[in-house]
Amino acid sequence: MNRTTTTAIVVVMIATILWWRWPVDAAPAVVHVAAAGDMDCSSTDPRFADGAGTDGWCTQRAVSDLVVDRDLDALFGLGDYQYEDARADDYRTVYDPTWGRLRSITRPALGNQEYKVHDANTFTGYFGSRAPAADSGWYSYDLGQWHVVVLNSNCAFAGGCDDGSPQVQWLTADLANDHHACTIAYWHHPRWSTGLYGGDQRTDALWRTLAAGGADVVLAAHEHDYERFRPLDADGHQAAGGVTSFVVGTGGQAVYGPDDVTGGGDLSAGRRLQVEASAIRIDDHPGALLLTLSPTSFDWQFVTTNGATMDQGTAACTH
Repeated sequence: MNRTTTTAIVVVMIATILWWRWPVDAAPAVVHVAAAGDMDCSSTDPRFADGAGTDGWCTQRAVSDLVVDRDLDALFGLGDYQYEDARADDYRTVYDPTWGRLRSITRPALGNQEYKVHDANTFTGYFGSRAPAADSGWYSYDLGQWHVVVLNSNCAFAGGCDDGSPQVQWLTADLANDHHACTIAYWHHPRWSTGLYGGDQRTDALWRTLAAGGADVVLAAHEHDYERFRPLDADGHQAAGGVTSFVVGTGGQAVYGPDDVTGGGDLSAGRRLQVEASAIRIDDHPGALLLTLSPTSFDWQFVTTNGATMDQGTAACTH
């Protein structure tokens, strides 16, 4: 054996030892996330008051202050980042000094406000490579030990949300190829809600596909309130092992609820079903949802600008 061959063998042996002993970066066991939608007022809103807000409106600074100094791994943006017509100068002068402080860790979904500007181009211009394509709007990624799916509930711009749509076909394949123990999804318009607009039927196929594919948590916004539902099956019935659904449209632009969804005998059967399934709805406090995503479970806290934690709990991944 010549010297060159001997040297080569030694190099390979050392490399093999180092390969076995060298620390390998692994996905963290626990990650910390904030989530919110319906965030910043327009600077032309008379309640904007130079960013201070008035009468409970335009509290984007106070809500973003709740989370900006936390050790977060991601901000799940649930849509409607900048009202009312999503102007580029408002992204720069209103959004950027508030929620924009978390732009580097924001994973955005598209809301309806973004599409008020042609091709959502002010949204895309602000978020750059972090923005999903406006003509599709869906993507997925892994975060810690979780699989995360971002969808587009602006169905007319996404090529539809029905069973045969490209989005649902993509979602079905994405879930089939994922092997994480826990899955979370988010988009803008909630499938289930007891708020002003109620549940959005357009997202039914998205919900059903996620329920069948093993999702554990679904987040949305659009309704300007916070709401958590008890675990639900594909039909929206309470079910052990179902999907836990949150609405978090409390990011600062405004909070409000319906005139009355619980009183009176004129509630439709579907509306009454959702009232019964709703664990809590808060429509008078802006705030953010904090999630701790562990390998087989998740914790949540809804924190508000008055310093209170108004909803919290923990649950296991069940799929």
